[in-house]
Amino acid sequence: MEAKGSKSRVDVVTLLYVVGFLDLFGVSMVIPMLSTYLTKELGASPAMTGILGSLYGGLQLVSSPLVGKWSDISGRRFTLLICLVISCLGYLGISQATVLWMAFVARVPLGIFKHSLSISRAYLADIVPKVEQAKVFGRFNAYSSIGFIVGPSVGGHLSEWPGGFKIVTFLGATLFLLNAVMVWVFLPESKAKPHPALTRDESVTSLRQIAADEINFNPFQFIKSFQLIDWSVLWDIFTLRFLLSFALIVYRSNFSLTMMHNYDATAKTIGYIISYTALVSAASGFLCGKISTWYKSDEKLLLHCTILLFFSILGTTFSPNLYLFLAFTAPMSLFNSVSRICVTNITISKAHGHDNGALMGLGQSVISIARIISPALAGILQEGTMSGPGMVASVLCFIAACIMIVCPLDRQLTKKKDKKHN
Repeated sequence: MEAKGSKSRVDVVTLLYVVGFLDLFGVSMVIPMLSTYLTKELGASPAMTGILGSLYGGLQLVSSPLVGKWSDISGRRFTLLICLVISCLGYLGISQATVLWMAFVARVPLGIFKHSLSISRAYLADIVPKVEQAKVFGRFNAYSSIGFIVGPSVGGHLSEWPGGFKIVTFLGATLFLLNAVMVWVFLPESKAKPHPALTRDESVTSLRQIAADEINFNPFQFIKSFQLIDWSVLWDIFTLRFLLSFALIVYRSNFSLTMMHNYDATAKTIGYIISYTALVSAASGFLCGKISTWYKSDEKLLLHCTILLFFSILGTTFSPNLYLFLAFTAPMSLFNSVSRICVTNITISKAHGHDNGALMGLGQSVISIARIISPALAGILQEGTMSGPGMVASVLCFIAACIMIVCPLDRQLTKKKDKKHN
């Protein structure tokens, strides 16, 4: 019986790997092409395209804890099934949009119910022993990332066919429908339905801890976390985290419009560029640990990466041709990945043990708000110049570097250690 149960669990985990792959494969086919379709076919301005992205982010922010609570009460399987079906209908709605307001309406159900990856991770957390969760989550993220690497290239190719965007969105909807059918037929419920009285805030906690890729925000937790943090010690690293994260979010917003305007890139070329960027980012993850170990000082490494990130973003923003742009993209992805790890390590070093969770939670909340603001901000900047998001991202990195030069992080850590010994 035990062997049979173990085999059944392995089959379910494998099924969720497939669901994660198809999920991001479908999304990454559609989303990179959406902004160009809105501007070319529906006459949207860059600002309107950005507002549509911010609308989606705002709906994700509000719906995340609600869908999480719903999954705790009604069960992961049922909630996942409903989210997949409604996501399918949302993409079908986008495929039929002939005027701008129809695209806005179609994005609403996606903003509310596109939490399939979060619920899949919560399901895995329910059935996988704690000692195996790191390995299983890592594989789930890896398979999902493969979908994100492949999807843009496929979507770019199909978008160049007659009626290509409708084909891409219809195919994306079909993948979500396929996921829903697999969940309905093969996926059992993860655990017994809990009593409603016992589900007060478990969903907010469980899905927020598991859903690193979704936009999550709890205003009450935000205020509580803000009050718990010793800002006299942590203001600098928290400011750096916000500046660097916000810089990259703004830079990547409305990316397809920038490629189309600056390099006259076709949908196929844009798809290849996005796939290339995703592949470089994934490869950079393997180098981060080695670079951090070799450098020995996270504070100096963060400063140097921030300076190089500044020049890399400037390089991609003002590259005269696509080949030079791609040449700057690789180091930019590497420096961004390394800087994120440095920020996390320095945060843990500077914070008191009991502040770590509060600081990480507050940082994630502020970045979630940035994800809502950045598409609209990027769109407004692009009304003036298509290089606007890159220029603002460069300025943010420059400010971050100046903060580290004027107020060195390693000096403050040394002072803190000396104070402890005295």
